[in-house]
Amino acid sequence: MQRDHVRIQSKPGRDSTPSPARGPALLSRVASRALLLTAGILLAFAVVEAAVRLLDPPRMVVRLQDRDGAAIPSLFVESENGVRLRPHARVDVVRDKSAGRPYRIETNALGLRGPDLGPKRVSRVLFLGDSITAGFGVDDDETFVRRIETRGRADGLRLDVVNAGLPGASLAEELELLREVGLATEPDLVVLGFYLNDASPCCSRPRLLPPSRLADSWLVQRIYADLDRFLSRNHRYSDLPEAVFDRWRDEVRERLDSWDASGVEMDPELRAEILENAHEWGSLWSDAAWEPITASLETLSSMAQREEFALRIVVFPTAAQVEADPTNDYPQRRIAERGRALGIPLLDLLPTLRTATREGRGGLFYDHCHYTEAGHEQVADRIYTFLRPDLGPGE
Repeated sequence: MQRDHVRIQSKPGRDSTPSPARGPALLSRVASRALLLTAGILLAFAVVEAAVRLLDPPRMVVRLQDRDGAAIPSLFVESENGVRLRPHARVDVVRDKSAGRPYRIETNALGLRGPDLGPKRVSRVLFLGDSITAGFGVDDDETFVRRIETRGRADGLRLDVVNAGLPGASLAEELELLREVGLATEPDLVVLGFYLNDASPCCSRPRLLPPSRLADSWLVQRIYADLDRFLSRNHRYSDLPEAVFDRWRDEVRERLDSWDASGVEMDPELRAEILENAHEWGSLWSDAAWEPITASLETLSSMAQREEFALRIVVFPTAAQVEADPTNDYPQRRIAERGRALGIPLLDLLPTLRTATREGRGGLFYDHCHYTEAGHEQVADRIYTFLRPDLGPGE
């Protein structure tokens, strides 16, 4: 049985064509929903941002710009001979979990931390070293380098002090920086800040950082930090071949085992840390790690004679050595031997820092090697006393 198809007609007087007013109304509803969606996303972002700041903040939050306020991608730049600090950079470290405080890093036209240098009119002292010398973790005027300059001028000395600290650099890379930039400052005295990891250059993989326009968000900083950690999970500490680290580690273990067998006393925690860090600062308890150190010291000594500047060495200990009981100063004794052989006066800071710690003047380090403001003050005082005969008479 077929059903009749009924044609439904519009009621008289009603037009089936959409009213012209319905178009703007529809757009208004869409816009309202888009605004609500955007507001919801922003609110969710704000809630997560607040949660990250309170519960799981990134280890480091930085704002990168140049002296004119323009955004820059990194504090570091690549040169023909490795990584260097970017000239005219201004980096505000808003958060540094290790240092426990904010600080600012500013570089001059040479890519060195500190103010620009004009034509040479007074005696110049150049400090060569790594991030310890650069003073990462404190403001420029709090670094031991700038404190020495300030104290010297207060004593009537006419001098400029140049901070040529390069984070992550080995001794060989520090010499390259001296050739490229340092000699152009015409130093009368070069002070090598030597640390126990100076046989090993840090890895050259650049750190992943967020765009400057997003750097104020701790959530974004945290996401980039996690991505950076993921990308570096299989990346070695240094660009040296793995076989080099294996040799260092084996020799360190053999030396420590030999000392144990012969009854040499050492704090067990220090022993464990030396072995754990045999690829880095613990490497100088091996013989092999001293091969590049010895070669670089000989090169530096020859350069000093050729360029006619005085040369001094300051040896920075690791915090584990300062705090150990009993401690072990094997690397300090070995570099002192090299210094005597080359005729280079040397200051070992380990006794000074151990005395300060025993006397209750602690809080000198914020990690295994970098100094707090109090640590820089202690170090500056001792280094200034060591260097004072080289700085000439005051006015």
